[in-house]
Amino acid sequence: MFQAMYGFFLYSNNTPEKVIQICSHGGISISTTSVQQMIRSLSFKAETHLWKAFHDGVLAAGYDNFDMTFPVAEPTTTHQTAFQSMTSGTFIPMHKVSRDDLCCGKEVWAANPLNPNPTHPLKQINAYELLLPREHDIHGLTWNGHLQ
Repeated sequence: MFQAMYGFFLYSNNTPEKVIQICSHGGISISTTSVQQMIRSLSFKAETHLWKAFHDGVLAAGYDNFDMTFPVAEPTTTHQTAFQSMTSGTFIPMHKVSRDDLCCGKEVWAANPLNPNPTHPLKQINAYELLLPREHDIHGLTWNGHLQ
């Protein structure tokens, strides 16, 4: 297990293939071919899970743009590093959520403070009001020490 993780670490850090081969022959890493096979296998499994999640259920998506500087295999005076702008994303399966549960966009927009013409504006309350005991909360739920 350690050899696989170490081989993946070496490969992902752009370690020359000869160094990985030496580590492989010394028993502290797996070979470059095995690392590449591991990457293909993990990528295929991830793709399979994503397709299944897209087909079967509801997903939440999150993404972010970021910039990275990568070392160049053979740096020169004019080409020291490689700068890349990338987007990273993840899909999160939403268990116990159906598509019908998400059909509330109109209601959310009607109460949204950014809506210039809200039809159902939210009641503005201060934090102190949240501490006071009351018979009904702002959504009409009964409050007797716990939600009923």
